Amino acid sequence: LAKASESQAVQADKPLKPQPVEKTAASVKQKSAYPYSIMLSSCRLPQSARKVVSNYQKVGLAPYVVKVKFDKDDEWLRVLSGHYKTRHEALKAIQENRLSNAIVKKTPYTNLIGTYTSMNEMQAKLNRIKALGYSPYFIKTHTGHFNLVVGAFVTKEGAENKKTELQSKGIQSTVIMR
Repeated sequence: LAKASESQAVQADKPLKPQPVEKTAASVKQKSAYPYSIMLSSCRLPQSARKVVSNYQKVGLAPYVVKVKFDKDDEWLRVLSGHYKTRHEALKAIQENRLSNAIVKKTPYTNLIGTYTSMNEMQAKLNRIKALGYSPYFIKTHTGHFNLVVGAFVTKEGAENKKTELQSKGIQSTVIMR
């Protein structure tokens, strides 16, 4: 009887060992590491967005532009900056940079263009995407790699729409939680 119990215990342990690994992998895919951005401005005209970007670049920020479509084809250009783990972290950045008119926006979805081991490896793709009129940026991963991304969206649908647009211009991407 002791042998049967031991063998059952060993068998019971076997399927349990891989389960935590699977749960961890799934939670990584579903949880956004950097769900917050700072919204610096929202503009209707591309030239207005370019001016806002230029002004914030002069003070040391790295803003990026995200086209957002609302109901009835109403389209705005959001000028965002950063990617933050918490709302508090984003609010602290607003305070440190004296961004009095900025707000924190939860934008967990983005379009992953590729993952690179160095800035040099990523540079050609980054330049190509910029030349097409997009505003790419990168997020450094916990492993030291660089995720080249486009957009920061409130909804998965917004990111899916951007993915379709990118594909129409020959850029492959994957919608991820950033």
